[in-house]
Amino acid sequence: MKIEFEKLDGAMRTMICTRRNDLVPEEHQPKNGWNVVGDEATSVAVFDMQVCGWRSVRPASLKAMEVFGG
Repeated sequence: MKIEFEKLDGAMRTMICTRRNDLVPEEHQPKNGWNVVGDEATSVAVFDMQVCGWRSVRPASLKAMEVFGG
């Protein structure tokens, strides 16, 4: 999916990301289930497809979201 969100410093960021296991490279697969940062309601881990790494996003900071494919 493509998301647009506001970072903690106020800057806007667009990220292509996923939580689908089949799209995350094997060397980056979560070892103990999904990586959740803090409380799931305040911060969610997503895999950034462009930089090939895990990032946390606050759902409250989301400004736009576009889902690709199935």
